[in-house]
Parts: sequence; structure tokens; C-alpha cells
Amino acid sequence: MLPDPFTPNLKIDLLPEIQQAPRFTINFNAMLGGLKEPLDVFLKTSQPANFCKLLPSRLVNNDGKTVNTTLVNCLVVYLGVSALGGKSQSMNSPEMEVVNSLMR
Repeated sequence: MLPDPFTPNLKIDLLPEIQQAPRFTINFNAMLGGLKEPLDVFLKTSQPANFCKLLPSRLVNNDGKTVNTTLVNCLVVYLGVSALGGKSQSMNSPEMEVVNSLMR
């Protein structure tokens, strides 16, 4: 059982659980499907320049009206993992560009 996060002077970085990688019950790489390859290209090259503008249309369900929340969640996790593994973890990274465009 994890400690109460409101415990005074709690040192999160000293908890043994902080060393464990989170477990995912879904394969977020596979869930990205046909979006993974163009996403990887954009993350490496920032090309095509209109990738972020076109992305929202690829995140809707077959009805064309509702957002595929599972796909969006997988995209966000993928972007986080990519950003953490990258050399540049700045607010100007391609990962942050995608996240910022989704928020707009």
C-alpha cells in the first residue's frame, strides 16, 4: 500500500515504488496503427510541416464526429515516452508541438 500523498515531509523520490516502471495493460504502440509511422517521421524531422494541423482528423472514430479517446490516450503516452527518451526535453520539442496543437 502506498503512503498517503498528504503526509507531511513525504519524500516521494525515496519510495522503492518510484524505481518501478509503470505497467501498461494496453500496447500503445500497436494502438497507434497507421498513425505511428507518420508520427515517428514528424518527431524525427518535424516534417511534414502541416502534420499537427492534420492530426485531429486522424483521431476521430469511424462516425467522423466523436474523438477516439483510447487513441488520444495512447498518443499522449507515446509522446511522453518519446520525449523522455529524446535528447531534447524542451518545450520546443516536436513532442510538445504535437501536445500543444492538440490542446488548441
